[in-house]
Amino acid sequence: MSDFLASDVQAQFSAGIHPCFIDDSADEWLEKMKTWLNDARFTAVGECGLDKNSETPLEKQIEIFKKQIALSENSKKPLIIHCVGCFNELFELKKQLSPQQKWIIHGFRGKPQLAKQALKAGCYLSFGEHFNPESVRITPSERLFIETDESDLLIEEIYGKIEQERKIT
Repeated sequence: MSDFLASDVQAQFSAGIHPCFIDDSADEWLEKMKTWLNDARFTAVGECGLDKNSETPLEKQIEIFKKQIALSENSKKPLIIHCVGCFNELFELKKQLSPQQKWIIHGFRGKPQLAKQALKAGCYLSFGEHFNPESVRITPSERLFIETDESDLLIEEIYGKIEQERKIT
């Protein structure tokens, strides 16, 4: 990553510690992330969050996630969230911490009931190739993101599918 930061590339990037990859070096990575926050290309904190399928105990995931929430808040950059099976914990943390920065749940595939809960909690939803059509339809345009993560499709193709689902151009 340091070679990337030193290059002339003007691409924007985010960085975070994914809950499935938390290990003994997490605090070291958090320190590196703090230095990257000063780079104008660093636009968001994440992908970070909570995952019930991770081998890392949930308590440790929450500890590292809270530190990344603090980085997001202190730098005034949005938080890109990975959440698998831990939405109750996620919404409780959001309620407890009252963050001011946007929380964007990436790769959202949940049913409309979960989408409504996330939207009510103030989250934004990012949809990829595999989305729940009703969840896409109920998400307000100003709270909707589109992504290509884990897809071979171009962003234009995913956008087209969402356009069709929402019956918009």
